[in-house]
Amino acid sequence: MPVFWNLVAIELEKTVRRPLFLFFLGLLVGLLLFIFLGGLFTFELVTTPESKAFFKEVLAGTAGGELALSLVLNLGGFSLLILTAAIATSEYQWRVLHLYLSHGVGRTILLFAKLTALAAIAVLFVLVALVLGLVLGLPLVIPMGGEVTMAGIGGVFWQAPRVFLAMLPFIAIAFPIAVLTRSIAATNTITLLYVFIVEPVLTTAGNFSGEPFSELTRYLPFQLTQALVRKLPSPSEIPEGMEEAFRKAFFDPSLAAFCITVWLILLTIAAWLIFRQQDLAS
Repeated sequence: MPVFWNLVAIELEKTVRRPLFLFFLGLLVGLLLFIFLGGLFTFELVTTPESKAFFKEVLAGTAGGELALSLVLNLGGFSLLILTAAIATSEYQWRVLHLYLSHGVGRTILLFAKLTALAAIAVLFVLVALVLGLVLGLPLVIPMGGEVTMAGIGGVFWQAPRVFLAMLPFIAIAFPIAVLTRSIAATNTITLLYVFIVEPVLTTAGNFSGEPFSELTRYLPFQLTQALVRKLPSPSEIPEGMEEAFRKAFFDPSLAAFCITVWLILLTIAAWLIFRQQDLAS
């Protein structure tokens, strides 16, 4: 195990030194600062009660944390996809993998060290968004109004691990493709095509086709991530007699978390099988 954690530390150090990582982290921080500071400036300029209420509901208090987590889910997921492609493919060109293997490092432990380091980067993105969202959002209660409750803060902290889990499929899908193709361009192209075209088309086709195909498409990776982070209506908000319809419309987050975990395991096994049988001399 010490060897494994040493490898994780090495992979993390290499990742955080990459200009690509620093760019995405800076982009996340910059966007959050722009949104909150720009929102405060705009709040002071608008005069209609509706406009002021909008900024209060979106930015002030714990709403700022929720907004930041929503941003990191999309921007952070995309960043992890690109970083995974770069990390998993660059060492084929630099022949670092040959150096590791020639020094007795097993393929399995090396693969899991890289995945663990990438998961740690996902944790970092979520923590940065969570801290900045609360640090910037809570003080806005003073000029914008509203209130801060422990329940609201607890809800934001409860949402953070969901967002982290929802970001992992970006890594899990890109990694086996990167190992298989050994090309950052091919990995990014194939993964982005799946995320933005293939899965949405399958989901739309399922909705038009009806059951059972529509039920199956709900178990696609990024449909599950949406279900995981989606806010469910409270029982008091569901009209009487509509419980069954709402149950079908809103996927159970606990089931979504379990299914995402299954996808992560299957995709990790796929990457391991590919890497295990790969001829690194070619």
